[in-house]
Amino acid sequence: MPENKILIEVFDGSPISIVWGGLPDSCGATELTEEATAELFKILNAKYGNRLEVKYIDTDLKAYGTYPQVDELAQQGSAFPLVFINQEFFMAGGIDAAKIQSRLEVIAEAK
Repeated sequence: MPENKILIEVFDGSPISIVWGGLPDSCGATELTEEATAELFKILNAKYGNRLEVKYIDTDLKAYGTYPQVDELAQQGSAFPLVFINQEFFMAGGIDAAKIQSRLEVIAEAK
Protein backbone atom coordinates (compact mmCIF):
# COMPACT_ATOMS: atom_id res chain seq x y z
CA MET A 1 0.00 0.00 0.00
CA PRO A 2 1.46 3.40 -0.95
CA GLU A 3 2.49 5.56 1.99
CA ASN A 4 -0.05 8.31 1.25
CA LYS A 5 -2.97 5.90 0.85
CA ILE A 6 -5.45 5.48 3.72
CA LEU A 7 -6.84 1.98 4.22
CA ILE A 8 -10.12 1.36 6.04
CA GLU A 9 -11.00 -2.27 6.70
CA VAL A 10 -14.44 -3.28 7.96
CA PHE A 11 -14.57 -6.80 9.38
CA ASP A 12 -18.08 -8.24 9.44
CA GLY A 13 -19.83 -10.63 11.72
CA SER A 14 -23.39 -9.26 11.95
CA PRO A 15 -25.80 -6.68 10.46
CA ILE A 16 -25.47 -3.06 11.71
CA SER A 17 -26.86 0.40 11.08
CA ILE A 18 -24.67 3.03 9.49
CA VAL A 19 -24.64 6.25 11.47
CA TRP A 20 -23.59 9.81 10.88
CA GLY A 21 -22.73 11.72 14.03
CA GLY A 22 -24.11 8.97 16.25
CA LEU A 23 -27.61 8.96 14.75
CA PRO A 24 -29.18 6.29 12.54
CA ASP A 25 -29.28 7.04 8.82
CA SER A 26 -32.21 9.13 7.59
CA CYS A 27 -34.39 6.20 6.57
CA GLY A 28 -33.66 4.45 9.88
CA ALA A 29 -33.29 1.10 8.16
CA THR A 30 -30.79 -1.48 9.32
CA GLU A 31 -28.31 -2.21 6.55
CA LEU A 32 -26.03 -5.15 6.13
CA THR A 33 -22.43 -4.36 6.95
CA GLU A 34 -21.33 -4.81 3.35
CA GLU A 35 -23.88 -2.23 2.17
CA ALA A 36 -22.91 0.12 5.01
CA THR A 37 -19.24 -0.22 4.00
CA ALA A 38 -20.12 0.70 0.41
CA GLU A 39 -22.05 3.74 1.69
CA LEU A 40 -19.08 4.74 3.86
CA PHE A 41 -16.86 4.60 0.77
CA LYS A 42 -19.28 6.85 -1.15
CA ILE A 43 -19.32 9.39 1.70
CA LEU A 44 -15.55 9.51 2.08
CA ASN A 45 -14.55 9.06 -1.56
CA ALA A 46 -15.86 12.52 -2.44
CA LYS A 47 -13.19 14.06 -0.21
CA TYR A 48 -10.32 11.57 -0.38
CA GLY A 49 -10.69 10.05 -3.87
CA ASN A 50 -7.91 7.65 -4.87
CA ARG A 51 -6.04 8.28 -1.59
CA LEU A 52 -8.65 6.09 0.12
CA GLU A 53 -9.21 2.36 0.00
CA VAL A 54 -12.16 0.81 1.82
CA LYS A 55 -12.34 -2.97 2.18
CA TYR A 56 -15.16 -5.18 3.46
CA ILE A 57 -14.02 -8.50 4.90
CA ASP A 58 -16.49 -11.21 5.90
CA THR A 59 -14.66 -13.12 8.63
CA ASP A 60 -17.12 -16.00 8.36
CA LEU A 61 -15.63 -16.79 4.96
CA LYS A 62 -12.03 -16.83 6.22
CA ALA A 63 -10.20 -19.51 8.17
CA TYR A 64 -9.84 -18.90 11.90
CA GLY A 65 -6.49 -17.26 12.52
CA THR A 66 -6.43 -15.38 9.20
CA TYR A 67 -6.83 -12.10 11.11
CA PRO A 68 -5.37 -12.68 14.61
CA GLN A 69 -6.12 -9.16 15.86
CA VAL A 70 -9.77 -9.49 14.79
CA ASP A 71 -9.99 -12.92 16.45
CA GLU A 72 -8.57 -11.50 19.68
CA LEU A 73 -10.98 -8.55 19.74
CA ALA A 74 -13.95 -10.84 19.06
CA GLN A 75 -12.87 -13.18 21.87
CA GLN A 76 -12.68 -10.17 24.21
CA GLY A 77 -16.33 -9.42 23.41
CA SER A 78 -15.94 -6.61 20.87
CA ALA A 79 -19.03 -6.44 18.66
CA PHE A 80 -18.86 -6.67 14.89
CA PRO A 81 -18.29 -4.81 12.70
CA LEU A 82 -14.72 -4.02 13.65
CA VAL A 83 -13.20 -1.03 11.88
CA PHE A 84 -9.46 -0.67 11.31
CA ILE A 85 -7.74 2.37 9.83
CA ASN A 86 -4.30 1.75 8.35
CA GLN A 87 -4.27 -1.68 10.05
CA GLU A 88 -4.91 -0.23 13.52
CA PHE A 89 -8.10 -1.00 15.42
CA PHE A 90 -10.38 2.05 15.50
CA MET A 91 -13.92 1.09 16.57
CA ALA A 92 -16.28 -1.79 17.21
CA GLY A 93 -20.01 -2.34 16.99
CA GLY A 94 -20.87 0.01 14.14
CA ILE A 95 -19.71 2.27 11.35
CA ASP A 96 -19.75 5.90 12.47
CA ALA A 97 -18.87 7.87 9.35
CA ALA A 98 -18.38 11.15 11.26
CA LYS A 99 -15.87 9.62 13.69
CA ILE A 100 -14.06 7.88 10.87
CA GLN A 101 -13.89 11.10 8.85
CA SER A 102 -12.53 12.97 11.89
CA ARG A 103 -9.78 10.37 12.24
CA LEU A 104 -8.98 10.56 8.53
CA GLU A 105 -8.58 14.33 8.80
CA VAL A 106 -5.99 13.84 11.56
CA ILE A 107 -4.17 11.26 9.45
CA ALA A 108 -4.25 13.48 6.34
CA GLU A 109 -2.87 16.45 8.29
CA ALA A 110 0.01 14.33 9.60
CA LYS A 111 1.05 13.22 6.09
